Amino acid sequence: MSARLSLTGHGARLRPSKVPLSGRWFVACNHVMASVADGDFFKGHEMTKRFWAGVVVCAALLTAGSLQAHHSLAGVYDLKKVERATGVVQKFAFTNPHGALHISIKDAKGEAKVWQLTTGSNNVLTNAGVSATGPNRVKAGDEITVTFNPAISGATVGFLRSMVLPDKKEVQFAPD
Repeated sequence: MSARLSLTGHGARLRPSKVPLSGRWFVACNHVMASVADGDFFKGHEMTKRFWAGVVVCAALLTAGSLQAHHSLAGVYDLKKVERATGVVQKFAFTNPHGALHISIKDAKGEAKVWQLTTGSNNVLTNAGVSATGPNRVKAGDEITVTFNPAISGATVGFLRSMVLPDKKEVQFAPD
């Protein structure tokens, strides 16, 4: 017995035939390669095209997600404007991907407002010499001086550039 060629809408396909072999049926799997001249050569690769289209779509979605996750400082903070102020620490969070310093700063009128200053990652803070515990610990109630880029929107948020610790040691931060 030989295999039969089946012509379908997706090009030429080989339909395996059952061949008797020592009293049992054996499926013969012969491979047939379509020729370019028959015009159906590329139609047989529809699933391959769909597979690669799916791979491209998945890659685009994964790339778009990571691009959205990493944001620019320039989109939120005025990087051309640097403010310096002294205030009392309300809270200092050592978290990833960014830490946060909540500090009460008095404005020109003497009114205290709590500013939330975004810091680098926990690793950036530790490498700069600031820690959640130990001698360079910054805790609620400490009076410190900070240098920061304020928000473009005018909200009481900013990006922390440097701080002077209670022991008068100045610590500089660089953005990630």
